[in-house]
Amino acid sequence: MRIPSWLAIVLLLAQFTGVGAQSVRGRVTDEASKAPAAGTDVQLLNADGSKAVSVLADDSGRFVVKAPRSGTYRVQFGRIGYASRITPATYLSDRQTYDIEIALQPSAVQVAAVVVKIEPRVRALEQVGYYSRKRVGQGHFIERSTIDQRMGAATSDIFQGITGVRLVSRGSARGSHVMLRAGITVSIRSPRYCPATVFIDGGPVNAPGEHFDFEAVHLTDIEAIEVYKGPSEVPPQYGGAEAACGVILIWRRVG
Repeated sequence: MRIPSWLAIVLLLAQFTGVGAQSVRGRVTDEASKAPAAGTDVQLLNADGSKAVSVLADDSGRFVVKAPRSGTYRVQFGRIGYASRITPATYLSDRQTYDIEIALQPSAVQVAAVVVKIEPRVRALEQVGYYSRKRVGQGHFIERSTIDQRMGAATSDIFQGITGVRLVSRGSARGSHVMLRAGITVSIRSPRYCPATVFIDGGPVNAPGEHFDFEAVHLTDIEAIEVYKGPSEVPPQYGGAEAACGVILIWRRVG
């Protein structure tokens, strides 16, 4: 049977050697560079295609793979970065050794696309622990992308729609008082709302129980806001359990 030339395989005449059993030995090289294809997986396949035994080619590209018994086998060669090769079926009789030389053709390996999602970070926010608190998952976080969508509105309007936050009209004055639902409730139907303690850039700007005028800070000056609606959510450095009415942290833009 004529062996296809594209396999670049040379099967030498079977010979009796000191290898000791029916086996296949040989050398694997790179078809382009002629360098040894070290680490090639050499598998001896049974007639049904199942693997009988396998070895790895050494640094010189050489290998010896011994068949468990006499029979018909094919040899398959595989290595990352190369097209797989497989020899025609050959019968290995007792104590017979076949010598093979094969050159593998380099082939690009297609891999699935890897999607890397990178969260844009503001260095100033990272330094004050904003992202660490966000990972914990307590509280509500408002970032610049959301603020940009509300530009032109009153600053207090940025809190509209947040669960546990109530906006109370200031009458003729622009904006609203921002009230948080504290951890204490009078009844299921009448939760307790009270003014939050507000921090700007880490420092408190109102006394507990007093309203803060959010319109004193323009939306264009704000980088991010954190809302903690009760003492169980408030980070320890901003009052923790002592912050009975919750805390709002405002971080201004740098530069």
